[in-house]
Amino acid sequence: MIPVFDGHNDLLYRLNAAPDHRAAIWDGSDGKGQLDLPRMRQGGFAGGFFAVYIPSPNDFDAPDLLLKMDNPPYDFPLLSKESPALAAFGAMGVLWGTFAAVLPDLKAMLGVDEAQLGFLIFFTPIAAITAMLMAPAFGAALGRAALPLAVFLMAVAFALPGQVGVIWLFPLAMACAGAATGLTDVLMNARVAAMETQRSIHLMNLAHAVYSFGYAGGAILTGLLRSAVLLARAAAWPP
Repeated sequence: MIPVFDGHNDLLYRLNAAPDHRAAIWDGSDGKGQLDLPRMRQGGFAGGFFAVYIPSPNDFDAPDLLLKMDNPPYDFPLLSKESPALAAFGAMGVLWGTFAAVLPDLKAMLGVDEAQLGFLIFFTPIAAITAMLMAPAFGAALGRAALPLAVFLMAVAFALPGQVGVIWLFPLAMACAGAATGLTDVLMNARVAAMETQRSIHLMNLAHAVYSFGYAGGAILTGLLRSAVLLARAAAWPP
């Protein structure tokens, strides 16, 4: 059987429009519609795009649907309000994954061994803990702008370690990265915890999964880029 990918169907809208007949629609016993579980199995359905109708607030059509948009009738609402917090988890993962991948280059740039590098990074967690203690006041002062600003500061801070010209500036650069990380860490976890409480949804596991995938993606992509650069250098300057 050849797998079929359906480019457009209205099954979800039909299910939403007939809450008392969803079982019949899904198992095909109502004899209506063009998509149900038996026909999916019989036709080799492998996946598809499910259309979702969004009513227009300007036309004031379907006020019941507008109400459902504000109070979704399902356990896991669309991630519109959660996206900034999840993006913060992902950004932190990408930055730390990238840092881990370029650590050998930083060590070579500074001309230090492992023990010396460890000492240079020593102040990073101290700066992070200090920033964590200040994060509640920072968040209260800036409100919803606190998390985007913290992520921006974190991105800028992680660009500093590779730009230092003298070794004694490296601990300061890493302290900036640590402080921005600590600040972002508290704010993004607090934001997710608040949304879980307010909306009765489970997001924390998803948020940490986003961080993990971001870390892995940042490390892998940076490693591939480093390998490409090394190969290019070897081709340009053969022994």
